[in-house]
Order: sequence, then C-alpha cells, then structure tokens
Amino acid sequence: MKRVDFCRRNLNYAGRLAFDKLEREYPEIQVGLWGCIDECDLCVRHTIARVDRRDVLTAPTDKELWEQLKRLIEESRDGE
Repeated sequence: MKRVDFCRRNLNYAGRLAFDKLEREYPEIQVGLWGCIDECDLCVRHTIARVDRRDVLTAPTDKELWEQLKRLIEESRDGE
C-alpha cells in the first residue's frame, strides 16, 4: 500500500481517527485529503477511504476503518 485518499466531507462527520493515525504512524504512506473522492453513495452511510487510487474501504465507524487500514498495511508489508 502506497497511498490512501480521504474525502473531506466524510471526515467532517465520520471522524478523523483513521486519517490522523495514518499520517502519524505510517509516514511512508501518502495520505490525500480531497473535497470529494466520487463515492457519494458510500460516503453518506459509512466512513470511507480509497486505497492506492482504486480500492474503496468502508466501515460503520472510524475506529473500524482504522483497523481495516492497519491490517492492509501490515499484510502489504509481509508481502514485500
């Protein structure tokens, strides 16, 4: 995993835990914050993040999104 993008609107109501922790704990991963990542149907119902500009992760809470991201990061490190 090299990049994770977040929707600014989603962070405003879904929380910033995953965004903040990702920047702090994994500085080697590029983190993008966009006005919109064109996933509006998901964005209004879940916390979301786009991984490597293609895969979209969703979770009911910010904490669960963070756990998914951590798991993916560790799996990608194990595969290197």
